[in-house]
Parts: sequence; structure tokens; C-alpha cells
Amino acid sequence: MQLVSLEWWQLALLLLAGLTAGILNTLAGGGSLITLPLLLWVGLPAPVANASNRISLILQNVSGATNFHRSGHLHWRTALMLSACAIPTALIGAQVAMQVDEQWFRRILAVVLLVSVVVVARGRGDGGERSEPVNRLRLALWFVAVGFYAGFIQAGLGFALLALLHGVGQLDLVRANAVKVTIVLFAQIAALVVFTIGGTVDWVAGLVLAAGSSTGAAIAVRMQVRRGATWVRKVVLILLSVFAVVLLTQEILAWRG
Repeated sequence: MQLVSLEWWQLALLLLAGLTAGILNTLAGGGSLITLPLLLWVGLPAPVANASNRISLILQNVSGATNFHRSGHLHWRTALMLSACAIPTALIGAQVAMQVDEQWFRRILAVVLLVSVVVVARGRGDGGERSEPVNRLRLALWFVAVGFYAGFIQAGLGFALLALLHGVGQLDLVRANAVKVTIVLFAQIAALVVFTIGGTVDWVAGLVLAAGSSTGAAIAVRMQVRRGATWVRKVVLILLSVFAVVLLTQEILAWRG
């Protein structure tokens, strides 16, 4: 269903934004901080923009997971176990998302980004795996909580997942990204079901966005496999810092205004 009529140039912007978001999300996260404002700008109401963005995320992560699998970097057992932890709470988060004020979205997101900066920065300097034993129960409980956030707002989710998979799960950042895109894929399918039943999905805008983002995801996987975990860690820290500063600056300006 198309809820808002869009001009050709607006569709072209969505395609380009999708490409950029696909690259960012598969490298680290933050792509929805580009796509959500654009969906709002072209005229979609906030609940529709939040819901329609999930189409792009699903197809983007299908592309990412497929390419990571082909490169041998995707640990399916870990991805499926943690997805099973996240999906039930993602359904709850999607229900709550249709009722929460947008200003709270931004505040929660700013906190998530700042915590993620600290966790990734404290990881190994080369972005590689660590030798300490993994507390699987602790990791699973974290992903129950993360599932709620995945259904609730999603923006910045990639950063939080990377921080957990690298900091708690002790995966190198390339393998962490591979597991991340698979978890996001399953969680967003669950959320999209809720939004579709609620009638808040604009399929035209979402599919145009998805066409660009799935291409961007494939490009990002090739970049990571070729350049390795050390390079990915640098990119993650840069993107985390930039998005955190932007969000905090906006909050300060809004508070002063």
C-alpha cells in the first residue's frame, strides 16, 4: 500500500539514501539516522516512516547475511541463538513504538551511541577476537533486552549489537558484523509483521529505499572482508563518535531553544 504520493525525484533521493544507509549499517550502524529523517521530509508521518524503514532493513540484511555467508564469516549457530532471544521482545517493542513520543526516541538513541563508543573503544585495538571465555547466559540476556530496542526504534541498533558481540561475545568485528546483520534481519521481520497488521507501512517508499540499501550492503561486506577487523574498528569508532556528537548537539540546541 502507498500511503503518500511521491514525485520521481523524491524516489531517487530515497534510492540514494538507501545505498548510503546500506553501506553504513553493514559496516557499523547509523543508516536509519539518514533514512528516517528523509522519509519524514518527503511527507511520511513518523509512525509510517518508522515502519516503512523496516522493509529496507530486511532486504539490506538479506544481502549482507548472504554475502557474509559466502565469504565464510557468518557463524550461524550464534546468529540463530541470539535471534531467538531477540525476536519475542522485538514484537513487544514494535507495539510500544506506535505510542512513544519522538523526542524520547532521540534521547534514548543518544545514550545508546555513547555507551557503544565506550564498549568498542575498550575492545582489542586490532578489532580482533579475545581469548577470555564467553558468558553465554549474560550474552543471551542482553539480547532479550536488545530485541525490544530492535522493534521499538531500531536507529542506532547496529552500534549496540556490535558493542555486545565484540565486547561481551568477544567476536572480531568482521564476524560480529556478520552475526549482527542476521539478528537484525530476523528481528525486523518480526517488527514488520506488527506494523503491517497496524496498517502503518508504505510499501512503495520502503521498497525503493530497499533497492538502494541491499546494494549498499553487498558493497560494505566486500570492503570488510578485504580490509579486515582493524579497519572496521576505526570506521565504527568514527561513525559512533560523529552520530553521538550530532545527536547530543541537537538535544542541547533544542533544550536551549
